[in-house]
Amino acid sequence: MLTHPGTPRVFYDHLHSHLHGAITTLVRVRKEAGVHCRSSVVIRKADQQAYAAVVEGTSRAVAVRIGHGGWGPGDGWTQAWHGDKCQVWTKPARA
Repeated sequence: MLTHPGTPRVFYDHLHSHLHGAITTLVRVRKEAGVHCRSSVVIRKADQQAYAAVVEGTSRAVAVRIGHGGWGPGDGWTQAWHGDKCQVWTKPARA
């Protein structure tokens, strides 16, 4: 939810748990990228193995993959975060 358009909510219990590091990193990625409620989303993969999408923020693009399926955004992307069966990348937005 933190990588996609909308107004995400973070539960207090989640923020003060083992998820704290992941949540704070993903909130930072969202803010730095300029992802907002009207950001565009292009779904690159959606099957039983993985979900992958690219979201255009105002200053950076964010790519996310959830699941086992092999998908990567390609050249020019920098890994911003990774966890169990999940990975997030960023790169400068298109001019």
